[in-house]
Amino acid sequence: MSVIPPSEISRRLAEQAERVCQRLLPGGRIVKDEWVCGDLSSGEGKSLKVHLSGTYAGNWRDWATDEHGDLLDLWRLTLHLTPGETSRQVKAWLGIMDPLHREPRSFTPAPVKRDAPPEPEGKVFAWLTGTRKLKPETLELFRVAAEPKTHNIIFPCFAPGGELQNRSYRSFPVPGQKKRVWQDTGCAPCLFGWHVLPESTYRSRTVLIAEGQIDAMTWHQWGIPALSIPAGSSGTWIDWEWDNLAFFDRIHLSFDLDGPGQENLRKTIARLGTHRCLVVKLPCKDANECLQAGHTAGDAARWIAEASPPPLKGLVRAADLEERLRAELLPKPEAFSLTFLRRQWPHEGLYFRPGEVTVWTGASFHGKSTFLNYFMLRALVARIPIFVCSLEARVETTLRRMAVTAYAHYGHRRELTPEDAVSFLLEFGEPLSFADVVGFIAPDRLLEMMRYAFQRFGALHFFIDSLMRIEGLEEDFPAQGAFMNQLQEFVKQTGAHLHLVAHPRKLGSGDKPGLMDIKGSSLVPNNADNVVVVARNVEKMQAAREGTMTPALESEHDTEIIVEKQRESGWMGGFPLRFDPRTLTYSAMDAVPMANVHRRAAATRSAQPAA
Repeated sequence: MSVIPPSEISRRLAEQAERVCQRLLPGGRIVKDEWVCGDLSSGEGKSLKVHLSGTYAGNWRDWATDEHGDLLDLWRLTLHLTPGETSRQVKAWLGIMDPLHREPRSFTPAPVKRDAPPEPEGKVFAWLTGTRKLKPETLELFRVAAEPKTHNIIFPCFAPGGELQNRSYRSFPVPGQKKRVWQDTGCAPCLFGWHVLPESTYRSRTVLIAEGQIDAMTWHQWGIPALSIPAGSSGTWIDWEWDNLAFFDRIHLSFDLDGPGQENLRKTIARLGTHRCLVVKLPCKDANECLQAGHTAGDAARWIAEASPPPLKGLVRAADLEERLRAELLPKPEAFSLTFLRRQWPHEGLYFRPGEVTVWTGASFHGKSTFLNYFMLRALVARIPIFVCSLEARVETTLRRMAVTAYAHYGHRRELTPEDAVSFLLEFGEPLSFADVVGFIAPDRLLEMMRYAFQRFGALHFFIDSLMRIEGLEEDFPAQGAFMNQLQEFVKQTGAHLHLVAHPRKLGSGDKPGLMDIKGSSLVPNNADNVVVVARNVEKMQAAREGTMTPALESEHDTEIIVEKQRESGWMGGFPLRFDPRTLTYSAMDAVPMANVHRRAAATRSAQPAA
């Protein structure tokens, strides 16, 4: 759960605007669509008006004083409450529970003593106004004090209601001595600067928090209201100020650029909520260094305007995506494919685009691995680096099959020699990497290998054979879905293409598996960009085995590649191919009309018995 922002609390109050007015301004009355009274004390008159419905429901203005705001402001001002008291009362009235609120421990009141301002002729005053460039009126407004003997600088910390809660101290800078910071022992770790925030800060629901008191005064001097975290408080100030800060929709954070400052920034954002924090980026270490360097209020206003929310992985706004949209509208270069799988880019044919996952399926002994071995070789010939995780065959077996196919491609029909193996590796060994594993592999180990192969060897096509050889996935459908998500994340981040073999469930003799026949979770085909079936011509294969081949069967295809899903183009269809078992190569069958292939596939499906 997350904290409900003030804007949403205000909206909920506006839905009950009349009830709120009856509670806060009981002396008023309804005139047309407004609640009307004399002032914030609900006196007689008609200068204060509250909209009860419509677009501006909950908005109010006192036309005599020009005070205005929403119903949260009205609650705070009519009842004379602090922001924290207002937040607590309103949430209780609306029945809102704050799941992240942690009650702070109790603290002792600040000790009573007289804090004298720095002497105008003293060195504390000279350092603050000279070296630090703070104006005397700024020091007076923030009630900065100094210890006369030690010259330690005192920053009194007041509650929003004006009560002194704590003091923060800073040692006077002495060459060769490390700066010391501390606060009154046992007192509340409150923010510094509440007592000088103008009413406009509350109405805008926007405040800035700096990491140091001098920085907060610097921001104020530039015309930007600011608070500062107390010295040496760690993160306890967030618990203490939780309700007060709950009043703000936007919190600008200006923390030091050094390591501790950035770590403090990260922890603060995590507690206050990424949704309402805006990080201010400065050209110097902190705000006061910028002031000393000559930066002006105009620069500060620009830094505030350019403040950005902390990055949240995976979340973007359309307004920030102009370059990506422009790139998306440009014509894409034709993605890799095999010659006989191409039709008309980008709308027809089967293509293996960057950032996609293709699931290959097919009945046992129909040549999925054989076809993918041929595919791998063609990718290597095209100078595309690949990574292979063939868990059903040893690496050397896969290499032998690829070498046989490679030499057949160049016209060699003889048995391969050791010299041929060396030549093959000289030609294709560098861009080809393997997971040297047979049997099973853990998902995390496989993904680690894939990331390394991408980063170290530049692999762009990844082959996993098969899904059921990934440890822990065979019977765990949610885990299969999670693994598919990891694969999708990998290809989207790298721009690679991943080929995954997934076996089908058991079908009737001669039946071809389809999209939803893949064994396991439906999340496998659903999370794939492409689903492709490899199917041998069973009738022709049986005729060859039994010696009953006819000229008609002889002229038919040996293998068919069927596109069951192609998310990007939506194109589906089939590719009839010839297969040479001696060289493990495939070639197109241009003489076979595609319509005949589709009709044969449709007839096969319609002949399947009803489930």
